[in-house]
Amino acid sequence: MSKHTPGPWRYWRCKDGSFDDRNDYAQIASGKTHVAQVRIVSTTEADMRLMVAAPELLEALRDLLEWFDDESRSPRPAPLKKARAVIAEVEGSE
Repeated sequence: MSKHTPGPWRYWRCKDGSFDDRNDYAQIASGKTHVAQVRIVSTTEADMRLMVAAPELLEALRDLLEWFDDESRSPRPAPLKKARAVIAEVEGSE
């Protein structure tokens, strides 16, 4: 399992002082830990919300899979297989 910066994450917009809108960026952090710096010109507000939600989304997906590990509860194994593949990709263990 790869190590990810734990959530919750947050972001805020920054400016680099050049007065050029193309140089606007956002910082993403968890507490005092820097996670990423993203150029806003190529990133939408919806993208930022998705990035910031990543730790909670991964935790929710793991919780659902744990609940469905009991095969008697699993009416649809295809979505579970997809969820496991996503987690493996995120963790770098595909």
